[in-house]
Amino acid sequence: MKVKETSREVLNRVTVKAWTNPEYMENLINNPTKILEEEGFQFPKRNSKVIVHINTDEEIHVVIPTAPEEINFSKEDILKLVAQRLQIDTDPG
Repeated sequence: MKVKETSREVLNRVTVKAWTNPEYMENLINNPTKILEEEGFQFPKRNSKVIVHINTDEEIHVVIPTAPEEINFSKEDILKLVAQRLQIDTDPG
C-alpha cells in the first residue's frame, strides 16, 4: 500500500523538480494550481489561490502559515516548534 505524501513532501518534490528542470519551472509559474494538482497536492479549499514566489539574492519571501485553531501552545512551545522545523539548536549548554 502506498503511503500518502504530506503537503510539505509534495511541495519539496515540486521545488526540486523546478530547480532541476527549467520547463517544469516555467509550467509551475504559469499554471501552479494545475501542476500542484497533478503532483497530488491536497488543497485546503476548493478555490485556493496559488501564487509562486521565487527567492533571489535581492528579494526574499517569508511565508507564515496559518496557525492551528484547535491547539493551544504557549509562546515557548511555539518557539521550540519553529526552532525544530528550522533545525535550530535551542539548547544553551
